[in-house]
Amino acid sequence: MATTTREMAALEAKFPSLAGATLKKTGEFNKGVYTRILPDGRKKNMDGYQASWEYINQRPMVYPERRYQDPVFMNPENYNWVAQRDASGVSRKRLGVFTECETLLDVFKVEAGASMKLDERSMYFVLSGNGRAGFPRWDKHSTLYVARGDSSGEITADTTSELLRIGLPDLSALAARTEAHPKALAG
Repeated sequence: MATTTREMAALEAKFPSLAGATLKKTGEFNKGVYTRILPDGRKKNMDGYQASWEYINQRPMVYPERRYQDPVFMNPENYNWVAQRDASGVSRKRLGVFTECETLLDVFKVEAGASMKLDERSMYFVLSGNGRAGFPRWDKHSTLYVARGDSSGEITADTTSELLRIGLPDLSALAARTEAHPKALAG
């Protein structure tokens, strides 16, 4: 079943960051920066995410080399709609697929009354329109989330709607990663 932004916030509130709580014993987090007080009294600043990651993994974070020289800008209005064979009244614009982990961007148009199955490992941001995802309603600027392994997500549009899909990277091949591959994932 799709999870709304409100439901995700409730889940996050139930499971606070244990790494963050432990790191607060030796420093403080402020505006995304972790400041650690060294034994000699000096302060050392580090990105808050990186500090948490290094604490959890017990090793330094090593970022991969940059893959894109410049930011990638897209003009979705210049892409063509492609009708989806398996869903009447649904069209897609594939904006791009990135990296070997297949992070992807699509825009879907769902005609009024049409239904669309939501893909797992995806977040959908409603650009326009409204409809239903099971019992919960969604409208413009709603976010729908479908977790890995969840195949129950389906929406029905009450009005013609457009949704931006962010297909989250498939990290399953990295589950067995060891110290021999110490790079952190950056998008």
